[in-house]
Amino acid sequence: MSSFKFSIIIAVYNVDKYLRETINSVINQSIGFRDNVQLILVDDGSTDKSGEIISEFYEKYPENVVALSKSNGGQSSARNYGLKYATGKYVNFLDSDDYFSKNTLDVVYTFFEKHFDEVDIVAIPMILFERVNKPHRLNSKFKETRIVDLNVEPNTPQLSASSSFIKLNVMKNYSFDTKLANLEDALVINEILLDKKVYGLVNGVEYYYRQRSDNSSTVDLMQRKKEYYTNRLERFYLKLCDICLKYEGFIPKFIQYLFVYDLQWMLSVNKLDIFEDAQEKVDFWKKLNQVLDFIDLDCIIGNEFVNSNIESFFVYLKNKGQLELVEDSELRVVSEGYVVDDFNSIRLWLDIVELSNGFIYFSGNIESSFRSENLRIVLVRKSGDSTVCIDSVPIFYNDVNRGTLTFIDVEWKYRFSFDVKSRVSVDDEFYFKIEYNGSSCDYSMIPHVSFRDNCGLSTHSAFFVADDLIVLFKFNKFVVLPYSYLSMLRFEVSNIKQIVHDKPTGYKEAVLISFLYFIIYPFYRNRRIWLYQDRPEFADDNARHLFEYSINKNDGVSKYYVLNESSNDFNEMKKISKNILKFGLYKHKIYYLLSEKIISSYVNENFINPYYYKTPSLYNGLKTAKRYFLQHGVTKDNISEFIKKYDKNLSLIVTVSDHEHDSFLEPGYNYDENIIQTLGFPRFDKLEDERIKQILFVPTWRIELENETLFVTSDYYKRLNSFLNNNKLHKILKENNFKFVFKPHPEIVKYIHLLDIPDYIEISESESYQELFKKSSLLITDYSSVFFDFAYIKKPVIYYQNNDYHYKEGYFNYKSMGFGQIVHDENELINLIKQYIENDCMIEDKYVERINDFFKYNDRNNSKRVYEWILNDDN
Repeated sequence: MSSFKFSIIIAVYNVDKYLRETINSVINQSIGFRDNVQLILVDDGSTDKSGEIISEFYEKYPENVVALSKSNGGQSSARNYGLKYATGKYVNFLDSDDYFSKNTLDVVYTFFEKHFDEVDIVAIPMILFERVNKPHRLNSKFKETRIVDLNVEPNTPQLSASSSFIKLNVMKNYSFDTKLANLEDALVINEILLDKKVYGLVNGVEYYYRQRSDNSSTVDLMQRKKEYYTNRLERFYLKLCDICLKYEGFIPKFIQYLFVYDLQWMLSVNKLDIFEDAQEKVDFWKKLNQVLDFIDLDCIIGNEFVNSNIESFFVYLKNKGQLELVEDSELRVVSEGYVVDDFNSIRLWLDIVELSNGFIYFSGNIESSFRSENLRIVLVRKSGDSTVCIDSVPIFYNDVNRGTLTFIDVEWKYRFSFDVKSRVSVDDEFYFKIEYNGSSCDYSMIPHVSFRDNCGLSTHSAFFVADDLIVLFKFNKFVVLPYSYLSMLRFEVSNIKQIVHDKPTGYKEAVLISFLYFIIYPFYRNRRIWLYQDRPEFADDNARHLFEYSINKNDGVSKYYVLNESSNDFNEMKKISKNILKFGLYKHKIYYLLSEKIISSYVNENFINPYYYKTPSLYNGLKTAKRYFLQHGVTKDNISEFIKKYDKNLSLIVTVSDHEHDSFLEPGYNYDENIIQTLGFPRFDKLEDERIKQILFVPTWRIELENETLFVTSDYYKRLNSFLNNNKLHKILKENNFKFVFKPHPEIVKYIHLLDIPDYIEISESESYQELFKKSSLLITDYSSVFFDFAYIKKPVIYYQNNDYHYKEGYFNYKSMGFGQIVHDENELINLIKQYIENDCMIEDKYVERINDFFKYNDRNNSKRVYEWILNDDN
């Protein structure tokens, strides 16, 4: 008879990055590992070093660790295999990238022993970490340690076997379904719960659930697979219904609440394009409607774990798609008496609020069940005794967040984006109205205003200063007041009170920053501060070159370059200027709020904003700097999904060509034409041609390859590996004494160990692009915009493409505008490389003509033009 109190079973597959942390969280348990815990490690056919780690712990703890291995069959099969060897009194299925708090087993054991005859399962709270850091949304049930009766509290779903502890003698009667995608935990747990309909809730301990930054966990990957849909409806929902009907004669409420909680993730999928033919969709809808028939409306309506959009869509589906527009004393959309949307409840969201040159400008959107063509958004200006209504302008964005809200192919809510501006004077008040032109009568209401995270205001930062005026948001209105430091202080005290009351993430630092900011603000108010930045870890792009050009200009501006202290470029930048700010340190955080202009080659918020990971909206009203985008590559594709105005609100986008300039005026970006300027890239001024016998290979990334598994199974990976290991290439390079340099994209760097790269290929990690362009005689890329830099100095380019690029096709046509030949076949590529080497890597005349036609400037005055434009910009 085993003396172990617990058997912890871990299914392991390619998790060498996380596995030690997971195992150590078991070994370091306060209950005492050697005497009380059996650890069963099942290697499910790993191809990384997971097996070696398992062996390492088995050798160290042979009395406790059971080391098993099997061919890959999935998590369920690995758990089932491990369960055969379990001997502890209680069993748990810890995921291989998660971990327990130190006292977990001790506290769970004490509870289980006290309530042994009452419960078969004990659950503990889950804390999400890595990609997001917060308690799991179901943690509200863990207010105290207790036994929950599911007949009394049916809306307390438990889905995770990893955060559950189960009596082994009970668990031995069950197994995980190896053909079920993702819900195998919930099926087993709830089959067991159907017996006693109670389980234990233990507070004061935690299960740390990793949400991987690269979206590579099983849950993250599931929605892209067919098995996530019809398979789960059959093998989880309908199977559990069959079990309930067989033994209970009905579907218990706690099972219905479980269904509602989990179904919401499936229903929130926009498109059902995962299905290849119409019949597959028919089968999906048939199974979904069968499941919905087993769910009562009272388990949907008012469910605390379901947001309002999904709740109303649930009801719509339950009511077989019945929807009606009601125009009487109130305007509503209803489904069998249930109010799907009420005109008076529409919320208006603002993305941009700014004041400049005597105008106040707003940009935002609304979302409702009422068609946009019948809606009118009006800005009302009250100035003295006069009231003026200003119509907003509808705006179109190529963006999933601004298009029609769609759930599983059903258009559910309509979105209306708008811009509006007005002249402004002291003591003006502004508020919004929404009007609806109905078939029988018209409706009008004043909406509640909320702010997106990137807006210039927030509920915790409710004013900003510009043009010697204060714009204050109060009682759902915008009030314009004359600037006064004492007024600022008074308003900020109100902000701080709200922050302290709400205690959002990072609130203590926000209070400290506010205190420091207002101490120094009077001394810095009229000081002009510009921040320059490329990526936080690199200083080799347009911002650096512009900084070097402008640093000694006598223009009354204090200029600073921002860089991680750990960057390889940090010491070099310190030699150029003493004004180097360490990214994320307090001086940077304060100067970020005090700055007049932020000049960057990237628009990624986490590259620029030092508060990005700590509730940045707490500082919205204090950060009033304009942003100037120098670009880090020539834009050739339609990137309106990423550089749209409502999200970035840029004051300048620098281009190198009139072709590129015009592309930013296409629908979806929505910038004024004066924001787009063809000035040339500052870094182009420093491009030199000192070529040696060197070939440069710079493939770009594929944004859909979000994790290691997708990468190694992709055609992209196979093509890379094949080309890098081509024996004919090696022979050509060796015979001609050429070097081959591979400059991996930053995203490829994360997976570089997975590529089989021969010794003769040099991987460039720290060498700047400028140096690589200068030395190399030939560039090979697929779609990376680095070819523009290379061609700018009249060097040959080869495009090795596979028609698998993620951006929407833009104005740049590789066949008619490209600066080199396009090849798709590896052998063709090798032959072309050989031809260029034999021809001293000379670029053909027709490509020189195209280069000259494309670039507007080649006079080494790009930095001058950009600097002067930014200096003189006061819009």
